Amino acid sequence: MDEFVDGASGAQDGWQAWHRRVALDLVAQGTKPKTISEGPTRLEIAFGQARTAFAYVLEFARAHRIAASGTLGGDDITFKLGRGRARFTLNRREGHIAVHRPGREDTYARWDEDRRSIVDRRGAEVDIGASAREAVDALVADWARDAPSTRAPADFDDDVPTKG
Repeated sequence: MDEFVDGASGAQDGWQAWHRRVALDLVAQGTKPKTISEGPTRLEIAFGQARTAFAYVLEFARAHRIAASGTLGGDDITFKLGRGRARFTLNRREGHIAVHRPGREDTYARWDEDRRSIVDRRGAEVDIGASAREAVDALVADWARDAPSTRAPADFDDDVPTKG
């Protein structure tokens, strides 16, 4: 596990390397990409970063009895808090990620082979993980402004280990 290094930049590099390696190991032999830097693999990694952000905030909200909901399975992930919702959809056939964030124009991000990066329709580079974190930040800010005392009901069905 030499690629996993302590420190901020090293940890991120290790995280990226792990995502690439797992993606390549899981792909069926007949459809295995020629290189780890191909567009579909990079889109998968970026989508996984969005899923990670949503999973974190959903679990955190649940642990603190905050009424939030979302979906994490498959190629369509959502996070809903208060009246707002964020949604990221990986469209494998068309080779893009649709990004729907509160208060922002929808973005469609795709792999640009010439630039070797994920870009929006205008060609500007897009960080899907950062977009997901920004979406969560916007939802939390709106929720806090509208209903700071919103908590899950007392009978909220949560895990026994988190009760306390």
